[in-house]
Amino acid sequence: MQTGDAAALDRLARVYGPRLLAVARRHCRSPHDAEDAVQAAFENARTAMTRYRGDGTPLAWLSTLVARGCS
Repeated sequence: MQTGDAAALDRLARVYGPRLLAVARRHCRSPHDAEDAVQAAFENARTAMTRYRGDGTPLAWLSTLVARGCS
């Protein structure tokens, strides 16, 4: 992912998608907003993935993007 490999991000979406949707449902006001927040998080991650420092887990990073998308 840090090298810009879009396939890596796609794998993360398949692995973590359901967990991220659960995060979004806790933070967003509606199920539709939750789905939009997850989609936006992956779009943001795609453009920022080469700047991911690896300080935390990819799940934590993506969860933060999802929560920010809900606020």
